[in-house]
Amino acid sequence: MRAFPRDLIAISISIIFILNIGLVSAFEQSEISVVPSWSVSTPYQGDRVTVTLRLTSTSSEQLNIYRVGFHFDWMPEGSFFTLDLFDEPVVVPSMGKHLFEEMVIRIPADASPGAHSYFIGIDGTETPYYDSFSWDSSSLTLQILDVKSKVYDTLLLYVTIAAIAVVTAVVIVVVVRKRRKQPDEVVDQAVDEQMETQDSTPEE
Repeated sequence: MRAFPRDLIAISISIIFILNIGLVSAFEQSEISVVPSWSVSTPYQGDRVTVTLRLTSTSSEQLNIYRVGFHFDWMPEGSFFTLDLFDEPVVVPSMGKHLFEEMVIRIPADASPGAHSYFIGIDGTETPYYDSFSWDSSSLTLQILDVKSKVYDTLLLYVTIAAIAVVTAVVIVVVVRKRRKQPDEVVDQAVDEQMETQDSTPEE
Protein backbone atom coordinates (compact mmCIF):
# COMPACT_ATOMS: atom_id res chain seq x y z
CA MET A 1 0.00 0.00 0.00
CA ARG A 2 2.86 2.38 0.74
CA ALA A 3 4.65 1.68 -2.58
CA PHE A 4 1.80 3.03 -4.69
CA PRO A 5 1.99 6.62 -3.44
CA ARG A 6 5.74 6.62 -3.98
CA ASP A 7 5.31 5.48 -7.59
CA LEU A 8 2.65 8.11 -8.08
CA ILE A 9 4.92 10.78 -6.69
CA ALA A 10 7.78 9.66 -8.94
CA ILE A 11 5.54 9.79 -12.00
CA SER A 12 4.26 13.24 -11.03
CA ILE A 13 7.78 14.56 -10.61
CA SER A 14 8.75 13.18 -14.02
CA ILE A 15 5.76 14.86 -15.68
CA ILE A 16 6.55 18.18 -14.01
CA PHE A 17 10.19 17.89 -15.11
CA ILE A 18 9.19 17.22 -18.71
CA LEU A 19 6.76 20.13 -18.73
CA ASN A 20 9.41 22.43 -17.33
CA ILE A 21 11.83 21.36 -20.04
CA GLY A 22 9.22 22.18 -22.65
CA LEU A 23 8.69 25.61 -21.17
CA VAL A 24 12.39 26.37 -21.03
CA SER A 25 12.96 25.31 -24.65
CA ALA A 26 9.84 27.05 -26.00
CA PHE A 27 10.58 29.08 -29.15
CA GLU A 28 10.24 32.86 -28.91
CA GLN A 29 9.03 34.88 -31.90
CA SER A 30 11.73 37.47 -31.23
CA GLU A 31 14.44 34.87 -31.83
CA ILE A 32 14.14 35.23 -35.62
CA SER A 33 14.53 38.28 -37.85
CA VAL A 34 14.53 38.34 -41.66
CA VAL A 35 15.59 40.80 -44.36
CA PRO A 36 14.24 40.30 -47.93
CA SER A 37 16.28 41.55 -50.91
CA TRP A 38 14.35 42.08 -54.15
CA SER A 39 15.83 41.92 -57.65
CA VAL A 40 13.56 44.88 -58.47
CA SER A 41 12.51 47.12 -55.60
CA THR A 42 9.46 48.53 -57.42
CA PRO A 43 8.15 45.94 -59.92
CA TYR A 44 5.47 46.56 -62.52
CA GLN A 45 2.15 44.77 -62.84
CA GLY A 46 2.76 41.34 -64.40
CA ASP A 47 6.50 41.33 -63.65
CA ARG A 48 8.40 38.21 -62.64
CA VAL A 49 10.86 39.12 -59.88
CA THR A 50 13.14 37.22 -57.52
CA VAL A 51 13.71 37.70 -53.81
CA THR A 52 16.35 36.34 -51.44
CA LEU A 53 15.84 36.12 -47.71
CA ARG A 54 18.49 36.52 -45.02
CA LEU A 55 17.55 34.99 -41.66
CA THR A 56 19.22 35.85 -38.37
CA SER A 57 18.64 33.68 -35.29
CA THR A 58 19.23 34.77 -31.71
CA SER A 59 18.11 31.41 -30.37
CA SER A 60 20.48 29.51 -28.10
CA GLU A 61 19.38 26.34 -29.91
CA GLN A 62 19.82 25.07 -33.45
CA LEU A 63 16.91 25.73 -35.82
CA ASN A 64 15.78 23.41 -38.61
CA ILE A 65 13.80 25.25 -41.30
CA TYR A 66 11.33 23.22 -43.36
CA ARG A 67 9.33 25.87 -45.19
CA VAL A 68 9.58 29.57 -46.10
CA GLY A 69 6.61 31.44 -47.58
CA PHE A 70 5.56 34.90 -48.78
CA HIS A 71 1.92 35.92 -48.44
CA PHE A 72 0.68 39.05 -50.25
CA ASP A 73 -2.54 40.93 -49.72
CA TRP A 74 -3.84 39.93 -53.17
CA MET A 75 -3.62 36.21 -52.30
CA PRO A 76 -6.35 34.11 -50.64
CA GLU A 77 -5.87 33.55 -46.94
CA GLY A 78 -3.50 30.67 -46.28
CA SER A 79 -1.86 30.88 -49.74
CA PHE A 80 1.90 31.42 -50.08
CA PHE A 81 4.72 31.60 -52.57
CA THR A 82 6.60 28.73 -50.94
CA LEU A 83 10.16 27.50 -50.72
CA ASP A 84 9.72 23.86 -49.66
CA LEU A 85 12.70 22.47 -47.72
CA PHE A 86 11.22 19.26 -46.29
CA ASP A 87 13.56 17.00 -48.26
CA GLU A 88 16.65 18.98 -47.19
CA PRO A 89 15.87 21.19 -44.16
CA VAL A 90 18.08 24.23 -43.68
CA VAL A 91 20.06 24.05 -40.45
CA VAL A 92 20.65 27.40 -38.74
CA PRO A 93 23.16 27.09 -35.89
CA SER A 94 22.69 28.76 -32.53
CA MET A 95 23.03 32.55 -32.92
CA GLY A 96 23.59 31.94 -36.63
CA LYS A 97 22.55 33.35 -40.01
CA HIS A 98 21.41 31.86 -43.30
CA LEU A 99 20.82 33.21 -46.82
CA PHE A 100 18.07 31.22 -48.55
CA GLU A 101 18.07 30.51 -52.27
CA GLU A 102 16.17 32.83 -54.61
CA MET A 103 12.42 32.62 -54.77
CA VAL A 104 10.45 33.65 -57.85
CA ILE A 105 7.47 35.95 -57.26
CA ARG A 106 5.01 36.67 -60.08
CA ILE A 107 3.18 39.98 -59.71
CA PRO A 108 -0.39 39.60 -61.01
CA ALA A 109 -1.20 41.68 -64.07
CA ASP A 110 -4.39 42.84 -62.35
CA ALA A 111 -2.73 43.83 -59.07
CA SER A 112 -3.63 47.44 -58.33
CA PRO A 113 -0.77 49.94 -58.63
CA GLY A 114 0.46 51.23 -55.29
CA ALA A 115 1.59 49.81 -51.97
CA HIS A 116 0.81 46.17 -51.15
CA SER A 117 1.37 44.53 -47.78
CA TYR A 118 2.92 41.11 -47.30
CA PHE A 119 4.44 38.99 -44.58
CA ILE A 120 6.94 36.13 -44.43
CA GLY A 121 6.13 32.82 -42.75
CA ILE A 122 8.65 30.22 -41.58
CA ASP A 123 8.01 26.69 -40.29
CA GLY A 124 10.62 24.65 -38.48
CA THR A 125 11.79 22.94 -35.32
CA GLU A 126 14.13 23.87 -32.52
CA THR A 127 16.60 21.34 -31.14
CA PRO A 128 17.39 19.43 -29.01
CA TYR A 129 13.75 18.44 -28.47
CA TYR A 130 12.61 19.33 -32.01
CA ASP A 131 9.79 21.53 -30.78
CA SER A 132 7.92 22.68 -33.89
CA PHE A 133 7.23 26.37 -34.47
CA SER A 134 5.54 28.64 -37.01
CA TRP A 135 6.93 32.15 -37.26
CA ASP A 136 5.36 35.16 -39.04
CA SER A 137 7.13 38.43 -39.71
CA SER A 138 5.59 41.81 -39.16
CA SER A 139 3.75 43.38 -42.11
CA LEU A 140 6.03 44.59 -44.92
CA THR A 141 5.30 46.69 -48.01
CA LEU A 142 6.01 46.23 -51.71
CA GLN A 143 5.34 49.10 -54.13
CA ILE A 144 3.88 48.03 -57.50
CA LEU A 145 3.97 50.32 -60.54
CA ASP A 146 1.40 50.68 -63.30
CA VAL A 147 2.45 48.70 -66.39
CA LYS A 148 1.28 51.62 -68.57
CA SER A 149 4.09 53.74 -67.17
CA LYS A 150 6.50 50.95 -68.13
CA VAL A 151 5.50 51.35 -71.80
CA TYR A 152 5.99 55.12 -71.56
CA ASP A 153 9.36 54.72 -69.87
CA THR A 154 10.47 52.24 -72.54
CA LEU A 155 9.45 54.58 -75.37
CA LEU A 156 11.20 57.47 -73.64
CA LEU A 157 14.34 55.38 -73.38
CA TYR A 158 14.27 54.49 -77.06
CA VAL A 159 13.73 58.13 -78.04
CA THR A 160 16.64 59.19 -75.86
CA ILE A 161 18.91 56.53 -77.37
CA ALA A 162 17.88 57.55 -80.90
CA ALA A 163 18.56 61.23 -80.14
CA ILE A 164 22.01 60.42 -78.77
CA ALA A 165 22.75 58.31 -81.87
CA VAL A 166 21.75 61.18 -84.21
CA VAL A 167 23.86 63.73 -82.34
CA THR A 168 26.84 61.36 -82.36
CA ALA A 169 26.47 60.80 -86.12
CA VAL A 170 26.33 64.55 -86.79
CA VAL A 171 29.46 65.15 -84.72
CA ILE A 172 31.32 62.39 -86.58
CA VAL A 173 30.34 63.84 -89.98
CA VAL A 174 31.48 67.33 -88.99
CA VAL A 175 34.82 66.06 -87.70
CA VAL A 176 35.45 63.98 -90.85
CA ARG A 177 34.66 66.93 -93.13
CA LYS A 178 37.03 69.17 -91.22
CA ARG A 179 39.83 66.63 -91.47
CA ARG A 180 39.27 66.26 -95.22
CA LYS A 181 39.21 70.01 -95.74
CA GLN A 182 42.43 70.79 -93.88
CA PRO A 183 44.84 69.02 -96.34
CA ASP A 184 43.22 70.83 -99.31
CA GLU A 185 43.74 74.17 -97.59
CA VAL A 186 47.39 73.33 -96.89
CA VAL A 187 47.98 72.38 -100.56
CA ASP A 188 46.30 75.56 -101.82
CA GLN A 189 48.40 77.64 -99.45
CA ALA A 190 51.62 75.94 -100.66
CA VAL A 191 50.71 76.53 -104.30
CA ASP A 192 50.00 80.22 -103.63
CA GLU A 193 53.34 80.63 -101.87
CA GLN A 194 55.18 78.97 -104.76
CA MET A 195 53.51 81.25 -107.31
CA GLU A 196 54.39 84.31 -105.24
CA THR A 197 58.01 83.16 -105.14
CA GLN A 198 58.12 82.74 -108.91
CA ASP A 199 56.60 86.20 -109.46
CA SER A 200 59.18 87.83 -107.23
CA THR A 201 62.21 86.21 -109.04
CA PRO A 202 63.97 88.89 -111.30
CA GLU A 203 64.29 88.14 -115.02
CA GLU A 204 67.79 87.99 -116.61
